[in-house]
Amino acid sequence: MRKNKKNKCVNKVRSNKLEKHNAYSYIEDIDVMGKIYNISKSQKDWIELTRYELQSKANVYERMFAEYLINHKIEFIHQAPYVIDGKIYFLDFYLKKYNKAIELDGQYHQSMSQRSQDYYRDSMFKSIKINTIRISNENVKSNMMIKNILELNHIK
Repeated sequence: MRKNKKNKCVNKVRSNKLEKHNAYSYIEDIDVMGKIYNISKSQKDWIELTRYELQSKANVYERMFAEYLINHKIEFIHQAPYVIDGKIYFLDFYLKKYNKAIELDGQYHQSMSQRSQDYYRDSMFKSIKINTIRISNENVKSNMMIKNILELNHIK
């Protein structure tokens, strides 16, 4: 095992809470995915496989954020798939009760081209009445920041 600060952070948050949540909520999540219309069976199969891969590759920030949601009993769907105008999107976290998407943004989201893509993506979700909340990875490191951001967006 390597002994640098980054790995210590990763190992510290490497709990099974997100994996357990994903396994436990699989049936409910499949119900949500079943509402994806106008796509072929092969596309649905691709969505399910891709979603599983995204879930299994959750980074340290996704795990930290999921742990916060789980600890505060805020229900969510991890890597929720949506098809909007024929394009397939996956939401880092979808809070069904609040009809809100939460996207965790790493450093690359600061570039002008990525901001433009994020704006377009957020507007697509807004067109189906889902508001997107973007949280930087840096803010995910602080439970107080998460709490403040969620409260500002009326999520309790």
